[in-house]
This record gives sequence, structure tokens and C-alpha cells, in this order.
Amino acid sequence: MNYYYDNTENRIGDEIMMTAVVKYFSMKNIKFYYKDFNQYLSSINLFNENSVVFTADNFYKLPTFDPINLWFWCVFLKSKKIYTEVKQKHEYKKHDVVFVPILDCLYHKLRELNKDTTLEIFYKIITKYPNSKMILDKHKKDILGIEHPAIIYSDNIYETFDYIKNSRVYIGCDTGTSHYAGAIKHPNMILIYPDELYMQGIKKNTGEKEIMSEIFQEPFYLYDYSAVPCCDPNQYKVFNLENNSIDSDLILYAIQKSI
Repeated sequence: MNYYYDNTENRIGDEIMMTAVVKYFSMKNIKFYYKDFNQYLSSINLFNENSVVFTADNFYKLPTFDPINLWFWCVFLKSKKIYTEVKQKHEYKKHDVVFVPILDCLYHKLRELNKDTTLEIFYKIITKYPNSKMILDKHKKDILGIEHPAIIYSDNIYETFDYIKNSRVYIGCDTGTSHYAGAIKHPNMILIYPDELYMQGIKKNTGEKEIMSEIFQEPFYLYDYSAVPCCDPNQYKVFNLENNSIDSDLILYAIQKSI
């Protein structure tokens, strides 16, 4: 099974975010029913040995939690220091920097880096920190159009996670690998995201959020949207994309400060 290509609806970030939501609901004794919304990529079987926690005991309970609302919980949960969690933990052993860009984003064009910026960042990293890797989806190989010993073209999400887990610095975009890095408590994350204020324009379904708030016995505080990983803010620095590009020197400086 090619998790990247064959199943474009896979939502790694959503499934990882669910671990924080379920943890909070469990603490509050709020019962609900969370159904795997992708049979190939669920909170229960995403990781080897069921390493996503807090979800297994919460099946077959009502009401249903709709994953579309996850990102309206992120700011609130972080304010309560309730974070995503997986059994795997960060353990720097092998790589100085692991860079996981998004190229040709199939689900949200604002999140992607253009080819020129991606290569510029990569070459600056590899020149200064040769013990580093860039990980790209195997089917994006033709887009980048180059071979290099430090570029890994992979269609195995577990392999990608292993590179991230064993890196000194992680650089990623608004996608599931960044949420994985947050959940393993990676201490040096550099995130390249669309402007969050701009992204808040996607907020909708106010009536649905009000209903959800009533169902889950919470006040209607779910105004703030954030797609940044639900983890300790000390773990990451965020840089905003502009026209799918960013100043590569900013990223290099952030790496130097982290290392």
C-alpha cells in the first residue's frame, strides 16, 4: 500500500490531532464515538504496535466527533498544555537536519514550496550540514528532477517517520509529518506554514461548532483556528510562506540557532 499516492484522502495530521482531543475528553469524562474515517490510516493502526495512544478505549461511544472540527480545538488545548502524543519519542542519533517539503500539494496549494525555493534551502543545508537528508514522496521525483545522495524518495511513511525521529533539526510544512514531529516531542522544529491569519479565512460551519460545543459540554470558545502542531510552543519556530516561497537564509539562521 502506497500511503502517499494511492490514498490521497489520508489525513495523518488529523489522526494525530485526535490524540490530544481524546485525551482532553477522557479527562473531562466526556463520552463520544470516534470512527476511523480512513481504514488505511487511523489513530489505532497508523503506527506500528499501536503507538498512537488514548483512542482505543473511546470507540462505541456517542456522540460522534467530526474530524473537520479538529483544528478549532488546537489553540484551546495548547493553552491547557494538552498535547498530541504517540509512544515513539524523539531520539537524535543519525541526521543533523531532516527537511520534508511539500511539492505539488494535491490538497491545498497554499501549503507547498515551489521547486526553486526547495532546492535553494536543500543545497544550503547540505553544504553547511552534510549529515542531513531531504525526504520527498517517491512519485514527486519527476517534479524535482534531480538525484542526490542526500535526497530520499520514499513511499513508506514509516521510513519518513524514522528519519524525523532520528534528526537533530526537523524542517517541515503544513502537513502530517510536522504533526508527527510535534507528537514525538521533537525539540527543534522549523515550520514553513501559510500565514495563519490568512488561513483563518477557511473558518466556517459556525452553527456546527455551536452544536459541537453544546454536545461536548464546553463553552463556545472554539473561535481560533490553528493548523500548527498541538505541542509545546517551545518545540517549534514558524516561518510564513509568501507566494509559495521563503527566504532560505531565514531557514539557515534558524537551523544555526537550533544546533
